[in-house]
Formats: sequence, structure tokens, C-alpha cells
Amino acid sequence: MIARVVVENAAYSFDIPFSYQVPQQMQPDIRPGCRVLVPFGKANRAKQGLVLALEEGGEQENLKPLKTLLDYQPLLDSEQLWLLELLHRRTFCTYYEALRALVPSGLTVKVRVMCWERKQICRNCSSRCRSCSRRCWTTCGKKISRWPLKSC
Repeated sequence: MIARVVVENAAYSFDIPFSYQVPQQMQPDIRPGCRVLVPFGKANRAKQGLVLALEEGGEQENLKPLKTLLDYQPLLDSEQLWLLELLHRRTFCTYYEALRALVPSGLTVKVRVMCWERKQICRNCSSRCRSCSRRCWTTCGKKISRWPLKSC
């Protein structure tokens, strides 16, 4: 299965849907209108994206897989996705600017998860990371810059 995803903070010149391979464990839960984390660019930085469409297709080797599904219930239904596309085409805005106009402001927060391998953890958020089961530091407002941080 292939997902057509638009990424956040894209310049208008390359604000187009990109194709990503949907992993097997994610296929029952993913729907158009859900937010996902995707590897973007040559450095494979984790960026938040919105699934616009799903296509049944064969496995393609050159597509990157999705990292994480952020929403189990879609933020946008089919009519809102149509309106999102209309706003993108008719006005001079990106997909994420149109998304910010459609959903309440609290739903468009940035998601950033950072992990480190040492025992020290942030006191405000001492959860474990789901992807690598190490201690996690989510964006809680404190900057911890002494330790070597790395993305999940």
C-alpha cells in the first residue's frame, strides 16, 4: 500500500504529495486524513505529514516507509480533504497552512521526540520511547543540551 503524504513546513514550490510505503503493521489503522511521521530529504529527518490518499499498489523498492502513525482517528474526513485541496489550489497557501485554517489551533502542535542513551531524564516527562524503548524526552520546554541527543 502506498500513501500520498504532504509534509509540514514545505515551501510552496515543492508543496506536493510525496509517496511513501505503508508498513504491514500500519495498514489496518491508517486512513486518509491521519497525521504521520515520515523520513524526509536525504538526511531522513522526521517530519510531520498528512495522509491525503492511499493507493493499492505493489511494493516499490525505492519508496521510504512511514515512521509512525500519530492519529488513529483521522483529523479530516473526505469533505474536509476536498476543501483542503481546494484551498491549496485556489489560494496561495501550502497544504499545512490550509490545514491550520480547517482544524482547531491545539491540533496542529509540533511533535518532536528525542532520545538519549544515558540514565539522566527530564523530570517533567519521564516516559519511554515506543520505537526504541529507551528513556524519552518529549518537547516539554526544557532544553537538555549537554548530552548527545539523537532522533528515534
